[in-house]
Amino acid sequence: MSASPRLFLHIGHPKTGTTSIQVFLFSHRNELQRYGIYVPQAGLVDGAHHGLTENYFSVRRLPSQTSDHLSNLRSELSRIHFPTVVLSSEAFIQENPKRLASLFRPRFEVFVIYYIRRQDLAVQSVYAQRVRSEIQRECRSLPEMLPNLIPRYRHHLDRFAAVFGPDHCLLRPFEKNVFLGGSLLADFCSLLGMPPETFPVQDEPRNQAFKRPYLAFNRQSNLLPLLSDEHRALGRALDVLSQADPTFYPRHYLSAEDRMAILNRCKEENQYLARTYLPSNKEPLFRDPPPSPEEPWAPLGPLETELQHRILDALPSKIRDLLEHLDRGIRLRQNGQPFLPLWPDDPNIQHQILSQRNLAILQRRVARLESLTTVSPSPLPPTVRKRKFGIRIIRAIRRLLLHR
Repeated sequence: MSASPRLFLHIGHPKTGTTSIQVFLFSHRNELQRYGIYVPQAGLVDGAHHGLTENYFSVRRLPSQTSDHLSNLRSELSRIHFPTVVLSSEAFIQENPKRLASLFRPRFEVFVIYYIRRQDLAVQSVYAQRVRSEIQRECRSLPEMLPNLIPRYRHHLDRFAAVFGPDHCLLRPFEKNVFLGGSLLADFCSLLGMPPETFPVQDEPRNQAFKRPYLAFNRQSNLLPLLSDEHRALGRALDVLSQADPTFYPRHYLSAEDRMAILNRCKEENQYLARTYLPSNKEPLFRDPPPSPEEPWAPLGPLETELQHRILDALPSKIRDLLEHLDRGIRLRQNGQPFLPLWPDDPNIQHQILSQRNLAILQRRVARLESLTTVSPSPLPPTVRKRKFGIRIIRAIRRLLLHR
């Protein structure tokens, strides 16, 4: 009897090069098939197999399309006969492993690929991503959030190991000196059974971090009622400015002492992960040098006045005009004076400010939808006619907002 084909579930962890892996899988899809590796098209959303997970839609508050994507996946897999299938989405990490097992067993032998970043580095990276995210729009400081940002690697991996077995959970530290072949993509290929030299690829930087001033600008502007497309446009503009800025800024937002405290807190968990999931349980989980007091760092506080003016002036005029329209302080800014909104220390005021921001976002969304449903002398396109279906609901929401 021939061995069962293998199915690899790449589940993350977020901020461990997941986008690079996903871009590689789909840009080299045809070449990978020559090596017996198949990357399904079904479930593809935003460049990964997010459509196969309920978590992706729930986080974005979208109606679930998971059942349709899963139906398409079953149909696609029934038509192909490859020894290896690969699915990649960091949203898998929040899924029920038993549900995933029911989808792929008994036809496939399932392996779980899980990259993890050292916790002191992970918390800083995840925090920066939350600031940039159009969904989360984080306004709080890193010290305020720190306890909730430390990743729960053992919790996630043990859940999958309980279903698929520890020997089918491939844990990999996200450290360059550990990567087989010297790169993340070569290391990932080796997990699929390909020698790194068989398919030479180079890592390409993706989702590069904002330099400190641009992240601080982004965080303070998260207090403004930007719509989703406006938030994305601002993020893209700040990214361009950040990558073009040659100034050196400290990489770390936490001191070496704070970072060591995180690692000491995670010491027992890291020993357990190495002992349970690494092939050679005599090696430490992470091998990079520990935090050093010599490493430069600076807390991510309110952005300095001079940098506020410099960054705003460098933004495209359309985005600059939008920010001035949304905030009186920006519109009436004066040289030498800060103008970006500040995050208060009082929790009651914080709650009030976020409530006002969210209400203003809702009001702006309603106004935009109403403008699309205004009667026009020319026939409305299909997308606008569909929006007219909900006009009574929109007007009811507007009446509710006006009478709060």
